[in-house]
Amino acid sequence: MISLSVHSEELNAAILRYAQYLGKDLGIAVEEQARLLARRLADLTPPFNRKQGTKAVDRDIGRVYLRNEWFTEIFVFRNPVLNQRVQDEVRAQDTAALQDIFKNSSKLQRLHIESFDPARHAKARDRRTGKVTYPEPFSFPLTEQSKVKSYTRTMEKAVGSAKSGWGYCVVLLGGKVPAWFGKPLGSVENRTHDERKPLVRMTNNVGYFDSLDSRQNIVSRAMEGRQRDMITAAQRALEAAGRKAGL
Repeated sequence: MISLSVHSEELNAAILRYAQYLGKDLGIAVEEQARLLARRLADLTPPFNRKQGTKAVDRDIGRVYLRNEWFTEIFVFRNPVLNQRVQDEVRAQDTAALQDIFKNSSKLQRLHIESFDPARHAKARDRRTGKVTYPEPFSFPLTEQSKVKSYTRTMEKAVGSAKSGWGYCVVLLGGKVPAWFGKPLGSVENRTHDERKPLVRMTNNVGYFDSLDSRQNIVSRAMEGRQRDMITAAQRALEAAGRKAGL
């Protein structure tokens, strides 16, 4: 049968009924349903599209490293002269002048002009969720903006990792998924050729998936949905057989 981190007698009973009513070989039915379950798990695992994921990465990195264009958008001052001066100094990359302004502004005292260090982002991320908890940027790599953008592009390549933990299971079971969540981060033990007890065991190898699941009940929702769909399919097959027999 299908084995995840939890064993579901209800799901396995639904597979048996599904195979029996549709006249399918049990091993074939188990593999088919494992593939469909893996796809449902992937669909329920955030982000729900690549654009949403890249935006989240961009936003979280922006809570640590302030970009020049964001600085002039976020920190707008009522005094138009000061506002223009700040923008001019940012464009000129005048570190000394900006630091002097920062010292005398309660609004900007948390900002520090400093060199880019990717370790700051790693330290700011929550170990369970990967999200940054700082309410606003604190590091301003004024003269190293290209490094911030390059780092952001690198981190965006990891978008869809938790989703890939299930997406790659779909691939291993003969299905297809978009490349951005088809990274080899899942594994499958496929024993559907065992006539006595066909089994598929799927594993999401991304460590923080457990944290996502604890907050969003992804596994239970996916299994309940797959079970419901199989019961519906079995009932329809039974009704069709009844109509064919003239019952």
